[in-house]
Amino acid sequence: MTIYRHEASGALPDGETYTFGIHTSRAASTVEAAEAAWASAIADLWLGSAPPADAIGHLYPAAVTLVETVTTELDPVTGKNVAQVQSAHSLAGTGAGGALPQEVAVCVSLRTALPTRAGRGRFFLPSPILTTCVASRLDPDAQDSILNAAALMLGDMITSLFVPVIYHRTTKTSTVVTRVDVGDVFDSMRTRRDKLREVRVTQGL
Repeated sequence: MTIYRHEASGALPDGETYTFGIHTSRAASTVEAAEAAWASAIADLWLGSAPPADAIGHLYPAAVTLVETVTTELDPVTGKNVAQVQSAHSLAGTGAGGALPQEVAVCVSLRTALPTRAGRGRFFLPSPILTTCVASRLDPDAQDSILNAAALMLGDMITSLFVPVIYHRTTKTSTVVTRVDVGDVFDSMRTRRDKLREVRVTQGL
C-alpha cells in the first residue's frame, strides 16, 4: 500500500496562513490521481453537496480563503517524499462579519479502532466568523456543519479508493480511520499568528 499525505492551505485576514491535512492509503495508484481526489474532496468540504448543512465555506468571512491543495507520495520504507502534485483553488468564505482571532481553530478529530493515542488523529480548520462563538463555545449548527462537511470530504476520498488513515511515522505503518468527530470547544494554534505584527497603544503614568 502507498501512503499519501494531503494538505490544504489558504490565507487568513491580515496576511497569516493556515494549513491542514490528512493521510490516505491506496495500492496501485498515482500521486496525480491522489491529488485529483483530494482537490475534489476539499471543494466538497468548502462548498458541500447540500449546503449549508454539509459545508464550511459559509462559516468564514471573505478574507479567509483556500488557495492550494498538495498531495505527496511517501516512500513505504523511509517515509520520505517521493513525488508531489499541487492544485490551485480560489475558494473564499461567504459568511457575514469578521473572523475570530487568527490563532482560534476548530479541531476535527479522526478515530480508528485502535484504542490508544496512536489510534487518534486530528486536523485544525481556520478561525471561523464571530457568530459561530456562542457563550465561548462553537455554535451547535456550525458544529454540525463542520462534522457533516468533514465526513463528506473523507467519504469522497473513500469513494475514490484513497482510504483515510492515521500514519505512524516511527513504524511506517497506518491504521484506517473509522470515525470523525468535532467538539464544541475552540482550540488555539499559536503558529497561525506568529507573523502578525502588533499595533500597540501606550500611556504614561
